[in-house]
Amino acid sequence: MSGRLEQPPYFPSRVVTIGKQVDDLLPGRSVLVKQLGVDDSAIYVSYEIRPPIEVLREHPARATWLLRGADDTGLRYTSTGGLFGDSEDGTCTQGIVSLQPCPSPAASYIDLGFVASGDAGPDEQVRHLVRVRLPPR
Repeated sequence: MSGRLEQPPYFPSRVVTIGKQVDDLLPGRSVLVKQLGVDDSAIYVSYEIRPPIEVLREHPARATWLLRGADDTGLRYTSTGGLFGDSEDGTCTQGIVSLQPCPSPAASYIDLGFVASGDAGPDEQVRHLVRVRLPPR
């Protein structure tokens, strides 16, 4: 889903700040990975992209990326979609990507793997790996 985000979308109350900037995931853009949140349905990762994506003009491969995950119990996570749109002031694209399944209560951290869309496939290469401590229950 894309367009202008008129109000912040749902984000869970169990949150940790990430604050990791990634400069080579999208051509000519910087991705700021802001927060990770967890609820009983999924893991959510919020982000900003600068400069903003011109959704209706750009080829999707130049404006998309994939997120993968694995935790310290060995559980693997896959992206189950998300949403994005222009920030209120138009200076960036804001979005949220969700991962499933829900983390095990025994998991203490998750490794988030960022994959450029052109790198996806059987031999996909994770460009950035960020370890994030899962928020307490």
